[in-house]
Amino acid sequence: RKAAAGEETTIPFRRLFVDYVFKNHLLWMIAIANVFVYFVRYGISDWSPTYLQDMGIMTGDESRLAFSLYEYSGIPGTIICGWISSRFFQGRCAPVVVLYLAMVTIGVSLYWQAATVAGLLGVPVSTIVYCALSMTGFSIYGPIALIGIQALSFVPKNAAGTAAGFVGLFGYLLGDALLSKIVVGQVAGNVELGWGATFWLFIIGCVVATLICAVTWGKEARIMRERRLQH
Repeated sequence: RKAAAGEETTIPFRRLFVDYVFKNHLLWMIAIANVFVYFVRYGISDWSPTYLQDMGIMTGDESRLAFSLYEYSGIPGTIICGWISSRFFQGRCAPVVVLYLAMVTIGVSLYWQAATVAGLLGVPVSTIVYCALSMTGFSIYGPIALIGIQALSFVPKNAAGTAAGFVGLFGYLLGDALLSKIVVGQVAGNVELGWGATFWLFIIGCVVATLICAVTWGKEARIMRERRLQH
């Protein structure tokens, strides 16, 4: 539901939350996408030292370096994703989020199959792991930033904080606290499931988030076009 011209600053908070946030299906969609983005982001970072050492891929020092590459790669990745959104998509978020999540999916897959890829290329496994985690870290932080910004375009101006909090809450409570901490621990520690099933969950999370954000692509473009015409 859209606010009438001049109405945005006079909407009571209760109506603002119920009509423009809670009943806003676009916000629900990107909130769910945010759950899976947070799941992959924290699931990879929190468990990378454990995974790499459990599988005998890296030593403790090497796994800490891999973790650092993952984290620090997010800095240029986030800056560049903002520039792409502004330069090529007139500030729209969905196209860039879809592009970056596709790269996350590739990075996570490469990370999972690092030993196989290293064997095919004739390079050390650690080289593939460093590249995979750098690519994943570069790509995962942009969607986290842009999904929060995208939420603002789906609500009246004075509901911006509420909408951002609504979307962020889903990410932290379900994506981080529940999925990446509890579910990953249970699945990875299960003898019958293990790390193979865990990485399938990461891949599925990437694909689901990408598809949801792709659905919002046209809707976001239409909303922003209408707002430009109003101004």
